[in-house]
Amino acid sequence: MGRKFDLRVSIDANSRPRTLFSVKDPPSGEMLVSRKSPDTLRLSGLNPWKMPIVHGVLPTIKEQRYSIHPSLESEDGNLIKSTMKIASGKSFHTHHWTKAIKSGQNYAPMFVQRCPILDSENYSVTKAGIQEIGLGSYDPQYFTPFFGVFIAARNNEFPSTVQDSTMLVPINVTQHQFRTVRLIVLWSFLALPSHPSSMASLFQTNIDTPELTEGLSVQQCCDYFVQECWKMEDELRMFMYFDVKGDPYEPVMFPLVRYFEDGTVLTPKAAEYMAALKAKTKTVRLGGWPQPPP
Repeated sequence: MGRKFDLRVSIDANSRPRTLFSVKDPPSGEMLVSRKSPDTLRLSGLNPWKMPIVHGVLPTIKEQRYSIHPSLESEDGNLIKSTMKIASGKSFHTHHWTKAIKSGQNYAPMFVQRCPILDSENYSVTKAGIQEIGLGSYDPQYFTPFFGVFIAARNNEFPSTVQDSTMLVPINVTQHQFRTVRLIVLWSFLALPSHPSSMASLFQTNIDTPELTEGLSVQQCCDYFVQECWKMEDELRMFMYFDVKGDPYEPVMFPLVRYFEDGTVLTPKAAEYMAALKAKTKTVRLGGWPQPPP
């Protein structure tokens, strides 16, 4: 029997290896990306007071995966399908039709995620012996990781160093070649303690958005990643205020520099940002705020 997965993408949280997602690339059939998820469902773009509920509680996620289909009946396109199953047995699907793979040009976004506190056993690295890509280490007391996954033609290399976009977010890049496609991961660290909640956004196309099927350029990928980070960062603050029954819509000004390439060292600028947020939220407590370095 072959291996269940061919590649694992992980990150070290306080020196504990944690799985973010795994990839299976069988000789025939569609490529599978299995994303680790928090125990309950939270969708990006929704008011935290209006989350979908099942019998009064947030639905429990049982599986979250993405399949990249060869779509042999098409000369120029591939279907990327996302599937989420919850405990009740119900499944939810989204679809993304892309020409980026077969054209050999541009890149197809799959999803962007804000990581939660990764203490759950769901994130444990359970099996050795498969190829692994690590996104480095970080301290969840100080930082929250964001990462985005993109797909392209196998030989369409993504630049290993990219501009920080127009929004002052430094972006790390790693990539891996599979049989027919290339998988790219972009990531960055927000100087804000990790929260129990998690959010993810999906890239979708439909008959009204034919221009999106062409894929994104390198700069567009970076801009898209940053914009999703900003959106989920805003929602993270809303959850923080919600935790203490504060007003999540109160306008707040923050330092521009608050994302960093490294999630292990609390730089003076990161400490300045956290101090400003602490002063503004006043009563917010996320397990106790860390003290800025001297």
